[in-house]
Amino acid sequence: LVINKEEGEKEGDDSEELDEDEYEVERILDVDAVDGQVKYKVRWKGYGSGEDSWEPEENLESARLILDEYIGSHQNKVVKARDTLKGRKK
Repeated sequence: LVINKEEGEKEGDDSEELDEDEYEVERILDVDAVDGQVKYKVRWKGYGSGEDSWEPEENLESARLILDEYIGSHQNKVVKARDTLKGRKK
């Protein structure tokens, strides 16, 4: 469940198997319409809340299981975020 982060670079990743620009998703915390698209707030494995970031769905393809579990458990929030964007595009 490794993805390339959209924002910034992190140093000191303990995982030897990851490239320096790849990070493992621990969990998804939230969803919202951010910067004109639906993004998910991600907690990175081995990092604290200060390193959480908002990632678009396409950045989470290799974490599809975690993403699908979040969407299934928080369907109303996901729909609300998507509807917010539809309202802005009108």
